[in-house]
Amino acid sequence: MSSSPDGPEVAGEESDLGQDSVAREGDESGAEPSGTQGQRKSLIGRRRARDAGAVATLPSGAIAPLSNDETPLSAFPEVVMSDAHAATCLVKVGDAFPTASLVDLAGKSRPLEELFGKKLTVVIFWSNENLYSIAELKEAAAEIHARFGEQGVSVIGINVGDDPAVVARRVGELELLFPQLLDRERTLYTRIATGALPRTYLVDSQGKVVWLDIEYSRTTRRTMLQAVRFAVEAS
Repeated sequence: MSSSPDGPEVAGEESDLGQDSVAREGDESGAEPSGTQGQRKSLIGRRRARDAGAVATLPSGAIAPLSNDETPLSAFPEVVMSDAHAATCLVKVGDAFPTASLVDLAGKSRPLEELFGKKLTVVIFWSNENLYSIAELKEAAAEIHARFGEQGVSVIGINVGDDPAVVARRVGELELLFPQLLDRERTLYTRIATGALPRTYLVDSQGKVVWLDIEYSRTTRRTMLQAVRFAVEAS
């Protein structure tokens, strides 16, 4: 699911790096002719191979340029998704983000609200074995932290299910400088969603969700950067 400055996009239909949401929807509904479904699956496959390859070949610390990630917005992007995808979201736009305390990599319990930014907080649920999770941490999250960290925007990574040593190793490899919390037993994530990772939430200064995405793609990254810029400039 992603949004665009030119208008909302239906979940999975224009995802560049995203998971097989189009294929899943076609399979579940049975509404599409097999030929059309096959063409759409092929398109998703080509996009995934192209963009996953681009992620894999990025130099350490590099961020792939996007020519239109600076397009200004007049409001937070609209989130549009299918009923099937919406059903996996237990927390939606307009809802209060759940309060919780999670352990950080030093073993200290940290209340989420203590880490929230004055203007906006980007919360990313991720796992070590998921390519899209790693791409999001390496690209969008690191860029947002570097560009907007001193302007009231916080980034929080929440690892779901991995061993702390594995998480620490990955965080070190990616040279991530923003807080990382552990949800090893999935106690918070099961209050947030039922679907696959990664999941991204933008939370405003009042603790409410203003935008979310259920995957990571180039469109996700572009729209997220635009939404962050809007939050910074509008406040």
